[in-house]
Amino acid sequence: KPYILVATQRSGTHFVDEVLKRHPCIAMAGEVFFHDEDEYWTPARRHRALDLFFEERMRSRSNVDGNLLAEAPDDFYHEVVSFNRTQRGKSGAVVRGFDWKLSQGFLEDWAEWLREYCLKRSVSILWYQRRNLLRQHLSHRDMKKTGIAMVKQGQAYRRGKVSLDTRTLLSELRARRDLNGRVDRLLEHARSLGVRVKSAYYEDLLDDAKKLHNVVAFLLKGTDCLVKPRDLTSQLRNRKIHKGPLGDLIKNWDEVRDVLLQSEFSAMAQP
Repeated sequence: KPYILVATQRSGTHFVDEVLKRHPCIAMAGEVFFHDEDEYWTPARRHRALDLFFEERMRSRSNVDGNLLAEAPDDFYHEVVSFNRTQRGKSGAVVRGFDWKLSQGFLEDWAEWLREYCLKRSVSILWYQRRNLLRQHLSHRDMKKTGIAMVKQGQAYRRGKVSLDTRTLLSELRARRDLNGRVDRLLEHARSLGVRVKSAYYEDLLDDAKKLHNVVAFLLKGTDCLVKPRDLTSQLRNRKIHKGPLGDLIKNWDEVRDVLLQSEFSAMAQP
């Protein structure tokens, strides 16, 4: 059974990707459409890539080349072909999906072909968000500065404080909020048409094992998976980078807090 994890950048997908990969009945690939500096990916090519991915037909680069994706970015080959070569990709896991960021053509494709595709192919959508938009914005700015997207357990990493531009902060937070609202409405309409959709939040899955179980149950609904998973969050390989009070993470926290307190985002002003 196919599924797509839909999210924005820096919404905590490294966490949920790793957790889902640990379940014996769930096959989870990373960002199939990651890195597209040459603007290779068109709606038609992404459509073709989804067919090949869900049909498990890409087990070598020559196989992909023979399926009309000869010039696809190297990251695509690395992610999908290596995924299919792993035991998890070949083991017949009962559900199979990947991580698709909104910035990678999801919204463009939705109206053009993807909505009907999900209906015809019974593709489930897991819409994954972050409640605290300020922490997401902070994470995004820090990654832009350092180039570091994730840190492994035991890996040396010296975290520095990040300065946020208070002149543009509110407009950027509103843009994130409005984008999430747009996707909420789009997927609510899809749900009314018969597409299976579930919304989940990073903070909830991190803190509430029951809500994480509900996500797994959503993905496995209607399958014959009888495996009772172990604790999926114990001994994770990746560690959280921006952990702790915001005052310890944001260099100009006092300025940021003052701006937040005078806006609709005042709840995010808690340190």
